Amino acid sequence: MVAASPLHILGKKCSLLYIFSFLVNFIGCGLSVSAYYLTKGLSLNILELIIAAIPSGAILMTIYLMLQTYSKTKKVTLSIATIVNLALLVVTVVYWIRTGETYFSFGFFCLLVSLFFICVFGVTINHDERPVLKDISYGSFGSFVILTVVVIVILSEGDILDLGDLGIDGWSGKKKRNAP
Repeated sequence: MVAASPLHILGKKCSLLYIFSFLVNFIGCGLSVSAYYLTKGLSLNILELIIAAIPSGAILMTIYLMLQTYSKTKKVTLSIATIVNLALLVVTVVYWIRTGETYFSFGFFCLLVSLFFICVFGVTINHDERPVLKDISYGSFGSFVILTVVVIVILSEGDILDLGDLGIDGWSGKKKRNAP
């Protein structure tokens, strides 16, 4: 993200740099996801990963094509895509929990990213004058942050969410007793 920031800032002068900002952020996303697999000691099969990424790629490609072809049904297209993405996300999580397969875990990460980009499409949908590459670059920063936080939460098995250990009152599920 630190390496992508200057590219994003310089994108105002040359919009091609927004694409490089996007790519650098997604290298970071890949590093975050690979940290999960390395920490868990899971072996990866490139064919499984490609197959697991197909649903999220298909959703994003369908949205893109629908938005280009049918300009009057933009909100309907995004609404249906969001519902399909959320349904696939739930199915993927259920199967990941039941089987522990890397196929489903990687599918989860891909669908999480595609859901974030559906939100980016929602922001840019009615603004034809907005630079789409800039919004996609912004979205890649958010996607990196969300994906990294999710990986950290999964690896810590939710312990990172217990902020009471940090001395922040009211965030822990533990009740404090008053001294007599």
